[in-house]
Amino acid sequence: MADDSARDAAAEIVADTIASNKGRHSGIPPARLARFIEAQPGVEGPVAIGDCSVPTGNGSSAGIVMFDAEIGAARIPLVVRYATGETGFFSHYDMEQQFRVMAAVKESAVKLPRVRWLDADGSLLGYPGYAMDRIDAPAPSGLAFSVGPLAEATPDGRRAMVFGAMEQLAILHRLRPEALDIDFLHERGSGDDPIARDLDWTWRQISWACPDRLAELRPGMDRLMARRPADAEIVLCHGDPNLGNFMYADGDVAALLDWELAQLNAPETDVEWLIYTMKSFRIGDYDDTGIPTDGELRAHYEKTSGRKLRNMEYFRTVVVNRTLSWILMGMRGRKNDAASQAFLQPYFDDLQSALREI
Repeated sequence: MADDSARDAAAEIVADTIASNKGRHSGIPPARLARFIEAQPGVEGPVAIGDCSVPTGNGSSAGIVMFDAEIGAARIPLVVRYATGETGFFSHYDMEQQFRVMAAVKESAVKLPRVRWLDADGSLLGYPGYAMDRIDAPAPSGLAFSVGPLAEATPDGRRAMVFGAMEQLAILHRLRPEALDIDFLHERGSGDDPIARDLDWTWRQISWACPDRLAELRPGMDRLMARRPADAEIVLCHGDPNLGNFMYADGDVAALLDWELAQLNAPETDVEWLIYTMKSFRIGDYDDTGIPTDGELRAHYEKTSGRKLRNMEYFRTVVVNRTLSWILMGMRGRKNDAASQAFLQPYFDDLQSALREI
């Protein structure tokens, strides 16, 4: 009974965190959406906007509006993703960078929405943002083992779906960064190498959002900086491939969403992120039967990618540190009561345990 109460409290905290961050994004008026599309090259005649809605289920870092656009005789299902410019989840939210990364990756076999138009300065939408095609699939859930396609699947189906997510990472990591127009990612954070720059970027975010937590996190960050492996391979990483960012249709991955944390980094960070963040879905009333073990997922990635994973203790520690940082940031508006402390403690324990391994 105590375990049930703890899981229920954890589920409530996650739901409250998503809702409180989502509450900053109230939508964009249809008239602005129409003007934005009408201003695009090749769009002729008036544009009508219908079936406009603001999703509330998953994601908390950006605003999303779903709608249909009638352009001439065509009715096109679209999504606009935008940054409000208000105090958000991260200190800086670059919509142009997301747009450019997605445009570059879309030419590959990675499954993601087609991006169409960009309003980098927000002069048309009212906020910086971009439009992309809407995927015909159920929306992902912030509680992926409790609600949505993964929760509704059979154990065998669930197993295949998680393997499918890992396969998408293998496909992404085969891309050669130098062949893509993504040199701007080198400017994400400061440091002598991509791993240092990612750690610096994470530290800047937690310093901005939760300055009262820095004393707890500084020793771990210093150790991660000092123990960076010199032999890491660098690829284009998604940055946040948790299962809540995958859309599924008929048991197959339909799209990998939310590219705001795309980065040049070691592929091991994406692999461990997908594995470790499943911990966040094992709360409330959930069903994870059929989910592959951590070892099975790593082996499947190696087989699918043809790449041997290296320095796994180090990169798992990077992921645990980043996960804890993002959770603290998401909860910064919540009272630090007993329930919050109980929810956070396993992540602090995981970080201390991981740090002892590097």
